[in-house]
Amino acid sequence: MDVLTSTIQSLNDSAMGEDLVHNKMLRALPPTFLVPLLYLFNRCWESGSVPSAWKSSILVPIYKGKGNRSDPASYRPIALTSCIAKLYEKMIKLRFEPLIDNSLIAEQAGFRKGRSTLDNLIQLDHDIKRAFTRKRVVSAVFFDIKKAYDTLDPFAILRQAHKFNVGNNFWKWCKAVLFNRTIKTRVGYICSSASTVSLGIPQGGVLSPLLFNILINDIILDDMPSIKFALYADDLAL
Repeated sequence: MDVLTSTIQSLNDSAMGEDLVHNKMLRALPPTFLVPLLYLFNRCWESGSVPSAWKSSILVPIYKGKGNRSDPASYRPIALTSCIAKLYEKMIKLRFEPLIDNSLIAEQAGFRKGRSTLDNLIQLDHDIKRAFTRKRVVSAVFFDIKKAYDTLDPFAILRQAHKFNVGNNFWKWCKAVLFNRTIKTRVGYICSSASTVSLGIPQGGVLSPLLFNILINDIILDDMPSIKFALYADDLAL
């Protein structure tokens, strides 16, 4: 109960999802209401399932400030999801992020506490200067995976999650949130009908960055030991 209480009090004000529950409402809950909420979370964790409302998102396209306004590529989709679902994921994150982080490759600096792009830049600068002192040629190639979040294979994420030895309940949670998701698009006061999403990880999900790191963790160039690489989320430098 203490973890739930402290997590609720740490919630920031954010847009509510389709269930119309706002973080302000959660922060204002009296202690007697936290008991059934904790019971719900425990039942979800034990059963490996989540309410369908938690897997429903409303996408609001936000104009990037440049480009043709009639071109969908000129807009950035913002996902509005259930605040209760995000609270549940925050509690899972508190427990499992340290365990998973210990198993991530050192080259990944994205979505990790105490790490940033500066780590990769310092390493790259060091490698270039060391090569120059040895009178060697340095070549660098930079990659950015297009639509990385939206095109991930959920089955591949499940296979990878098994390798982290974090327990069957976490794997079941992954399966529950990755499949049978639905989205609606809202422009102004007009909302589309729901569409099923079969690829990618949930936009705006608290644990989505962690799921991405789990999947991309196998990108190790064991067969090319002379080539160094660095990652920041989906940005790869060789």
